[in-house]
Amino acid sequence: MRVLYLTGRENALYNQHRNLVAGVQATEFFASDARWAKLGRRVMRSVPFGSVSPFFADWIGRAHEFDVILLTGTLHSQPIGNALIRRGLRDRLVHWFMNPITPADRIERLLAQDVPIITFDPRDAEQYGLRLETTYYFSSLAPESATTPGPTGADVFFVGGDKGRLGQLIQLRQQFDALGLSSDFHITDTGHARSSPSHAFSPPIPYAEVVRRIQDSRCLLDIVQAGQSGLTQRPMEALFHGRKLITNETTLAAQDFYRKENVFILGRDDPAGLAAFVRSPYRPVDPAVRARYDFRNWMARVAAGVARSGGPRP
Repeated sequence: MRVLYLTGRENALYNQHRNLVAGVQATEFFASDARWAKLGRRVMRSVPFGSVSPFFADWIGRAHEFDVILLTGTLHSQPIGNALIRRGLRDRLVHWFMNPITPADRIERLLAQDVPIITFDPRDAEQYGLRLETTYYFSSLAPESATTPGPTGADVFFVGGDKGRLGQLIQLRQQFDALGLSSDFHITDTGHARSSPSHAFSPPIPYAEVVRRIQDSRCLLDIVQAGQSGLTQRPMEALFHGRKLITNETTLAAQDFYRKENVFILGRDDPAGLAAFVRSPYRPVDPAVRARYDFRNWMARVAAGVARSGGPRP
């Protein structure tokens, strides 16, 4: 089955690894993200019968060659979906939300398109009647088994945007310091707060550098935002790279990859045992469990679901 996987401007390394899977062609929606192009798309979205089609990359001329067209959820989902439907490709289209749904996504308009919508978030799935799927990661980005952290790596590594979490993150770093744990916090500015006197924001870094720091570290820190219930990228990175996880997401205890030796849940587990948790050995997870979250298998499930719902079959 041939799959066209369409994304916004994101981590380029992800599309490289999506394209390693036979039958998958991953590419970005638009040919340009220059300021003039963004302005033009904004204008076209705001006027009746406006179309963003003139801004598409060259995938649009080949869309009919694919059996499944997966459109990642963004504010462009509705106009791109409409353009594909006008070309007679409704039965091949599926929307995929890998972030919580917001008002900007205009979910009611996507529901009116009458195509499958998949989400990683259980609350969104229940609220809007969507199909629930797991988050995924790439086995091609990770070793087959856990490796020893690098000699210069941190005990705890955090990477991500502030998103209103700066104060909480600073408190956690101070807690780690008090326990004698080294930490590497790479927090980027999302416009939610000013830099604190105890922390200056960091510039974005390539994902290849994130992977290097993951492999050098003992534990990853995962702080989910209020209202989010789906698995974030951090648990996937911990699972695939064989690293421990410190998280405030209590529902992780119900996941099939959860092992108390590998996951410390803030607010539930005894904080007195945190340092011992970090320094104790990682317990390997069954490869069959990890395989469920591998992009190759995830994509096969999604494509099969589109076929069952009435879309084209291989």
